[in-house]
Amino acid sequence: AYDEVIISKEDQEKKTELWQEVRYSPETFPEIHRSRWGKRRACQMMVVAPPKRFDDGFERKERMVPIFSHANGSRMCGGKDTNLKGNSDTA
Repeated sequence: AYDEVIISKEDQEKKTELWQEVRYSPETFPEIHRSRWGKRRACQMMVVAPPKRFDDGFERKERMVPIFSHANGSRMCGGKDTNLKGNSDTA
């Protein structure tokens, strides 16, 4: 079964896309705007997809931020439980 899962390095590069969770920084991501950022580190994280050329000829020339790790108003980022453990300011 292991041998059936292994693919060549060339095929792996063509078929694999790695996204990374990174912390927001206005210097690094000047194009990203959000109405507010929570004080907690988790509320300042977003998922970044780097530039990549795909098999079908499509090419993403710039990095892309498809999602934020935690939504504003979620439990950790401004929601009803935010201030339960002494986290008084989330704006």
